[in-house]
Amino acid sequence: MSSTNRRVDPRVRLAIVRWPDDAPRGAVTTFCAEQSISRKTFYAIRARARTEGEVAALEPGSTRPRRSPSAISADQRTQALRVRAALASSGQRRRGARPPQRRKTPPSGTRQVRVGANGTVNLASITFLASKAHAGSQAIIDWNPDTIIITTTDGEVLAQYTWPAPGTRYVSTHTHPTPPASTDHHTPQDPELSPMS
Repeated sequence: MSSTNRRVDPRVRLAIVRWPDDAPRGAVTTFCAEQSISRKTFYAIRARARTEGEVAALEPGSTRPRRSPSAISADQRTQALRVRAALASSGQRRRGARPPQRRKTPPSGTRQVRVGANGTVNLASITFLASKAHAGSQAIIDWNPDTIIITTTDGEVLAQYTWPAPGTRYVSTHTHPTPPASTDHHTPQDPELSPMS
């Protein structure tokens, strides 16, 4: 870390503020080497003590730049606001703007949708299996706070579900297969001990 960027200890600052004007030649260089600060820092603290007072010199100065490197002029700001207003009136989103909020699904309603290639439809960010046989065709989703019914446009019921638990993303009528029951009717015998046990 360079000495110009490092904070100088308040005790060292006090010694610099109280530095005698008649110090022997080479004393500043020796002092700076012992305290691991630059001569530039030493003289900057002394100058600050003369201009702002001894108390101000005991505190480190602000490291904030005097002028913001990313500040824009008033003309640039005015032009940017004009461009933003023109984009808003044309219906275009400005870069970095938030996308419009997605509509919340009302507690009940009816919606016509297209059945996806895999036989599914979407409602409230949940994918429901409707019917693979009806993939690509139009379907109607009718829902209320308790159930979701998916029908063809002719009224044939393709699937009916209750609302899934929060966080669920996929719902289908498929169940996990259970292992078939054993057809073996003999009773299990006591396992034989292996000769190694």
